[in-house]
Amino acid sequence: MLKNAIKLLCYLACTLFIVTIVACRTTGGGVHVGWIPDSKMRHPPCSKKAAKRGPPPHAPAHGYRAKYKYHYYPHAQVYFDISREVYFYMEGNAWRMSACLPGGLHVRLGDYVAIDMDSDKPYKHFKKHKKKYPPGHRKKNKQELQKEKIKASEEMAREHRKHHEEMEREHRKHREEMARESYKHYEEMNR
Repeated sequence: MLKNAIKLLCYLACTLFIVTIVACRTTGGGVHVGWIPDSKMRHPPCSKKAAKRGPPPHAPAHGYRAKYKYHYYPHAQVYFDISREVYFYMEGNAWRMSACLPGGLHVRLGDYVAIDMDSDKPYKHFKKHKKKYPPGHRKKNKQELQKEKIKASEEMAREHRKHHEEMEREHRKHREEMARESYKHYEEMNR
């Protein structure tokens, strides 16, 4: 009787584990890029709010990863995190995060580019942004900007598909491994 109860519990535990693995799904991603004139800036120059969402970068997201929305000011090389209401700017050779900008930077912000990212550290992509959005970039015609948006969206979609396929392979491998272990345990219990 006890042996059957243990078998049943092992079977239920393995089944529950496999069902939770199979139930994991990833979400779609995308990129939004657009110019917004300085006159329409809606965020305050200073803020005390700094909230963090989603799992930490080292943890598995299991289909969810926080999206961060930034305003990148090419002329001043400054990022503004819309949800956390903080600025990222270069001071010397290091990036700083602050609720307020030093006066000299705030005066010369200029127009910004709206960027959506999966990272809470936008400056990790600074070289790419600096090259893609030099000061005066806004002067490109709408057709060129639309092509860049499409290219960025396609790149993000490719990265998402690649990540999704990789996760599916890992899940499939893990499910097969769990099934083998479950069968092996079942065989041992029936001896």
